[in-house]
Amino acid sequence: TFSFDLTLEVVSDFLPKIKPAHRKILGYSGARRTILVVDDRKENRMLLADMLIPLGFHIIEAENGLECLEQLRRHRPDATLLDLRMPVMNGIDAVEEIRRDDSFREHVIIAVSASVYEDDRHRSLDAGCHAFLIKPVHLDELLELLREHLALEWMCAEEPPPEIAAAAPPAAALNVALPADERDALLKLASSGRVRPLLQYLDTLPPA
Repeated sequence: TFSFDLTLEVVSDFLPKIKPAHRKILGYSGARRTILVVDDRKENRMLLADMLIPLGFHIIEAENGLECLEQLRRHRPDATLLDLRMPVMNGIDAVEEIRRDDSFREHVIIAVSASVYEDDRHRSLDAGCHAFLIKPVHLDELLELLREHLALEWMCAEEPPPEIAAAAPPAAALNVALPADERDALLKLASSGRVRPLLQYLDTLPPA
């Protein structure tokens, strides 16, 4: 057994605050871009492809560093997402080989690795990668790097804030009229995830 002490702030009525994203990226303007995805695991390649294809990117794949070099010279993609730990030829060796070719000295390479060691990150950047992404890859981080290094301009759909969306209930709910204070109390309890207080409060309301 063990024990420990914590100094915590007292919150009388906790309500999670979720910062919503008010923009959804639909694609990008300009010519179609090609991305080379290099990873020895098929599921990892499919995951990145599923992230990027709906936004209009053309995806080509390679399983190791040697295939990466072949695909790079054959298709000349706009950027490469490169795993570091692969059989046959690893990512670091592939980057060094790519940078020896003058025609690919400025080619955008983003290292993608599950490694959390700073040494791997430094080695990839020293070899010539533009950036380093840790697996599992988050879409927003990946898109920000592509925007930065490929000078992309996103096409977005603006989404209304939750307050505006909540003010427009479904048609089926329009026949139910609640006083403003009761409605606000229900919304607050539902948003907090406090099921028991929510059910108790519902029991106090008169039948519709």
